[in-house]
Amino acid sequence: MLSLKDIAIAINKKLKTVFPDIVINSTDISEGFARPSFFVDFNSSKRQQQSTRRIDRSISCIIYFFPTDRYQHKIEMLEVQEKLEDAFMDELVLNDNVRLYMGELSASKTDGVLQLSFDIVYTEIGSSDSDDAALEYMEELHYKG
Repeated sequence: MLSLKDIAIAINKKLKTVFPDIVINSTDISEGFARPSFFVDFNSSKRQQQSTRRIDRSISCIIYFFPTDRYQHKIEMLEVQEKLEDAFMDELVLNDNVRLYMGELSASKTDGVLQLSFDIVYTEIGSSDSDDAALEYMEELHYKG
């Protein structure tokens, strides 16, 4: 089962790969922070149990970018926006078997802060030995037409 922590770690790894020199904040941004820096937040999340083995999940993610200079930042913000859009249009690798794809990317600027938002939607289908033992597979099908 995928955890929110696993997804957050994968997003941070991608940011570190694309922007190795920019800090990723993990504390509350109201406590102060270095510039330039990123802050990743899950705005909302939905989880719906479809059956005993199937879970649908949707996570709304926002990446905030705080530019080097809070007043002179136009070119820096455009460059970072372009790189972020390119990076998150690609797959998000959680492990060797799990890759997630983002839906529509939306970028906006508010009070000198770039915000890139996207949704991650996926379905988990679980199985266990006890589930498999309870399943009986059809061996022959006789059809009269």
